[in-house]
Amino acid sequence: MRFSNRRIWFFLALAVVLMVLLTLLVAPANNRLTVGSTYGRSPDGYGAWYAYMQEQGVPVVRWQKSFAELANSQPENITLLRVNSGLSSGRLSSQEIDWLRLGNRLVVLGIRQPVTEAKFSSILKADVGGVKIETSRRLNLGDMKQEKSLLDDRFGSTVWQKTIDKGLVINSVTPHLGANAYQDETGNYEFLAQLVREKNQRIFVDEYMHGYRDKTAQTEKSTDDVFSYLLRSPVFMAILQGLVVVLIWILAERRRFGKAQSLVVPVVDNSEAYIRATAGVLEKAEMTDFVMEMLAKEEQLEFQKKLGLGSELLPPNVLVSAWVSQTGRPASELSSLLAMNAKKAKFSKTNLKKWLEKWQRVRAGLFQG
Repeated sequence: MRFSNRRIWFFLALAVVLMVLLTLLVAPANNRLTVGSTYGRSPDGYGAWYAYMQEQGVPVVRWQKSFAELANSQPENITLLRVNSGLSSGRLSSQEIDWLRLGNRLVVLGIRQPVTEAKFSSILKADVGGVKIETSRRLNLGDMKQEKSLLDDRFGSTVWQKTIDKGLVINSVTPHLGANAYQDETGNYEFLAQLVREKNQRIFVDEYMHGYRDKTAQTEKSTDDVFSYLLRSPVFMAILQGLVVVLIWILAERRRFGKAQSLVVPVVDNSEAYIRATAGVLEKAEMTDFVMEMLAKEEQLEFQKKLGLGSELLPPNVLVSAWVSQTGRPASELSSLLAMNAKKAKFSKTNLKKWLEKWQRVRAGLFQG
């Protein structure tokens, strides 16, 4: 190896070491896992809510063991609160389902749901007053019969419950329902307190998921090997980045795979060109009635989905009735458009454009009602 290459290797190794040290020094003291913990004092912690429950005289146990130990040692009359650090799927294990069937309750904050057109920040009405919700995600209950909404708006549910035999699961789309950032929102704290309070049931908060361990659980914790520890720490990402840099440099210097060659740009299937070509054929054939019929169906289907009416074409009177009920706007705005849909007559390009603009205005009115 030439001297110049040795110097490159030395500086490269030095850069990797510096990256590791900077990652350890700059990384925040509070790990991501502590978000949502009752020990947390940051805006996304739950220390203030825990203090609020103590002031109300409601005992809350910080559980620092695995769920398996909870199910074995506390099999009945338990309400367990879990505050996710992010968003989870909400799937339950078979052990959790068996535990719930005994009559226990599970409250999970932070369940992933689709983003809707709701405002990011909104105040929703509850029995305890206004509850501040800062997310656009909502659950559309639709035909779900086992689920019952506990806090919602016209875009969907933010908190809902599901019965499992004698037990109950309560889910929330936001993990920050009772976070420290909402100390001035008294409705949030009392609403969460109502969710976890149940007659003759003790309240437990899962701190095990946030990295806190009871002394008796140290044996389980000590079984983690060095590799598992690195996977959970910032060091792993720094080492991984360093290895990638080294690998790229080796490949660039050695060229073990031969001389570099320019890549052949693949031919992209231009769907826009296809659409334009099809539109040109329909225009020359003067088939505006066919275009009108296809667009009318798609416009109505999209409109129905926004109203929560499914994906099957409905009679005009049903659609107009739902439109008036949800928006409070005049029925004539929509009924005139639907009447034009049924004519199947030829339209000029100008009239077709005006017709589409009317549909856009009606859709805009759907979210202003």
